[in-house]
Amino acid sequence: MRTTILAVSIATGLVAAGSASAQVFGAGASTGGSAAESLSGYGSGGAPRLPTPSQRYVLKVVELRAKTLKVKADDGGQLTAEHAAGLQQELDALNRHFGIKAG
Repeated sequence: MRTTILAVSIATGLVAAGSASAQVFGAGASTGGSAAESLSGYGSGGAPRLPTPSQRYVLKVVELRAKTLKVKADDGGQLTAEHAAGLQQELDALNRHFGIKAG
């Protein structure tokens, strides 16, 4: 359970850092597009760009965070042990896929 909370906290930090760096480094700013357009690979330039692995990771973590919040709300504000374990497995699989090592 603590690992899940830690992972979600880290994911939230990554999302904040990702959006901040996108603003600092001009993702979408020079073209007038949003950071979301930049992350999705579509900007005002017309041709879709493939997101980088770190952008794909952040998008997946954001999706998992949204799922976590929905499941938590469905559980009455407190994740059940089964749901927490399932979400942790999803995060572990995501980290394995992108080569992220814990600790």
